[in-house]
Amino acid sequence: RAYPDVVALAWGTPMYDNGNKVTTGGTSASTPSFAGIVSLLNGIRLDAGLPSLGFLQPRLYAAAAADEKGEMFYDITTGYTNVGGDYYDCGNGFRATSSWDPVTGWGSPRWEGLVAALTVDE
Repeated sequence: RAYPDVVALAWGTPMYDNGNKVTTGGTSASTPSFAGIVSLLNGIRLDAGLPSLGFLQPRLYAAAAADEKGEMFYDITTGYTNVGGDYYDCGNGFRATSSWDPVTGWGSPRWEGLVAALTVDE
């Protein structure tokens, strides 16, 4: 996919590479960070006798679209992507806007809102 469903800020995240501790950031750290959040949500569901979330995208989009108070995600409304980066801005890319956008998806996760929306039976 070319566009994110959600975003997460992760920088200076410790990881191991061939037994050596290193730090990383960006997608290499934010993707497994959000996967960890989903794993914790699945744990809550399983402890309550509910099935795991399974294929998350349809459920995530339905819950986020119904989240009128913005409790599931921090909506990021400023910033943009561009092909060349900040120094070589060539004018291409997308801008962050209200609600879902191709820069930040739904936004960055809010734990309490995700728990309330995704750990109940449909």
